[in-house]
Amino acid sequence: MVLLKSKLFLFLILMAVIMGCFVFYYSYGLPWDAFYYKSKLEEYVEEKYGKDFVIDDFYFDFMHGKTYHSYAYAADQPEIRFYVGQNPKTGELEDGLHYQTWKHQARQELTPIIKQYYPEHRNYVGIVPNPGLKIYETAEIPDYKEYTTVQIGVLIGKVEVTDQNKGRELTRAIQLIDALRETGIRFHHFSVDYKNKTIQIKGREIPLINEQKDLDKWMKDYK
Repeated sequence: MVLLKSKLFLFLILMAVIMGCFVFYYSYGLPWDAFYYKSKLEEYVEEKYGKDFVIDDFYFDFMHGKTYHSYAYAADQPEIRFYVGQNPKTGELEDGLHYQTWKHQARQELTPIIKQYYPEHRNYVGIVPNPGLKIYETAEIPDYKEYTTVQIGVLIGKVEVTDQNKGRELTRAIQLIDALRETGIRFHHFSVDYKNKTIQIKGREIPLINEQKDLDKWMKDYK
């Protein structure tokens, strides 16, 4: 009986060790690979951009090519956190510093302008990079206006558009569009969402809007 209990105990210990090894491998891969790729990712971004970076949230993706990924930020610019890791298809290293820097630039410049017209409401500033960019392969990160179009959104969910305030709402929307145009951005999409109505304008339609009456037909009821 004692021998049987000892064997059962050893079996449970062995199973716990095996399960622990599996969980570790699923989360981090092989220990020596994890150490190698964490160092490799840091070396990759530091050599590419020529400054010090901090590797953050390092992880292993068992389901997508058994690849290593992380997030990083420059030691002198911690507010811009970006992806760096292996491409699941090729295993090559890549990063998202261009995209996150452009998004940061756009928000820093455009959010204060939006708040001038909608100070108490939520807003969104997003970017859509031009397709097929080769600049991702270089250390050069120019101004976001050169390589992206911009998505602008304002959410006014508690305000209902009525006959009494419709003109005022159209006026401040066109004023915001004009103020944003003065920055030189290229629009991808512009929207203002109310409790009962919405304004949705595609980037190619923005040049058609020059005064309040032009904007009126884009204000629609929610369906």
